[in-house]
Amino acid sequence: MKKEGLDRKFLNKADLLLSNAISCSTHPFHLCTVATTDGMDVEQRTVVLRKWDLKRQALMFHTDYRSSKVAALKKNNKCSVLFYSKEDKLQLRFQCVAHIHYKDKLSDDFFAKATDQQKECYRYSLSPSSVINTETKEKMLRNDESVKKVNPYENFSLCIVNFTELDLLHLEFSGHTRVHYSWDSKGDVLAKYIVA
Repeated sequence: MKKEGLDRKFLNKADLLLSNAISCSTHPFHLCTVATTDGMDVEQRTVVLRKWDLKRQALMFHTDYRSSKVAALKKNNKCSVLFYSKEDKLQLRFQCVAHIHYKDKLSDDFFAKATDQQKECYRYSLSPSSVINTETKEKMLRNDESVKKVNPYENFSLCIVNFTELDLLHLEFSGHTRVHYSWDSKGDVLAKYIVA
């Protein structure tokens, strides 16, 4: 990755914070917002960051293959991913292309590494957004014999989003700094300051 006339301190800081966020559930970057569109509506969802790789311009999260998020990304694989840390006064907004992996080598590897607690999210016969008559699917499972637990592997998928642009905003009382990073097809990065 080339340095294109702009120091990389903010990109390096973002890289470190995202790397640390993967294994720390209390880190502000552990959760991020993914925005998708199916061509008609725009939806936003909070997901858990499972992997980050700056060199490969990729971040990854688990998702239920039956979800409307997956359906939207199959229709239009462009999405935006947003991170914000109040503590670090840092916002990261990525422009991305998403790739869904289901029952393939990559998703199998991530499924094998997932904890039992993570797999539990995919263990229900009811699809995400199904209407239920109790507060939680767990309560419904106890009270409704038609709701069954299933093999979580059947519903588990991995979403890899490859980013081509990053709009980084660092808030500071003396003046906000905003940097736009863009990557070319060789993985070289071009950075420029823009008005915050």
